[in-house]
Amino acid sequence: MDNNQDIINTTMVDERIQKLEETFAQKVALVRSHILQADKSIKEKVEWNFPCFYIGEPIAPDEHIDRANVLIEMNLRHNKIILVFPTGTLVKGVTGIYEGSYKDGRRIVPMGDIADIEEKAPLLTAVIQKWIKAATTKK
Repeated sequence: MDNNQDIINTTMVDERIQKLEETFAQKVALVRSHILQADKSIKEKVEWNFPCFYIGEPIAPDEHIDRANVLIEMNLRHNKIILVFPTGTLVKGVTGIYEGSYKDGRRIVPMGDIADIEEKAPLLTAVIQKWIKAATTKK
């Protein structure tokens, strides 16, 4: 795959966000920007009808991401932003941001209004960077 897949996937995420109500779309775009700014290796695509962020090789829009490479699934149901870290337990000692403790290793981070998003941004960045380090070290 080449860089064109990244461009196609980013365009699809843009289109998905543009379909949202304007105020909600602004919050989603802000969260997205914080995720992408956390590490240059993060890629994005629409997966399961939501923006999904992963590491690894570019993936065609019609292919599924290897679950081990999925960093965050952005659940956007009911005008709420819930960041799902499918393998959130890779990051040990995280406090102040994760909610929920699921047997399958998921962790979630609900995002509220703009102030809440900005308040959580530094912790989110730290968790993302720790997750990438843990995910790439274990391979």
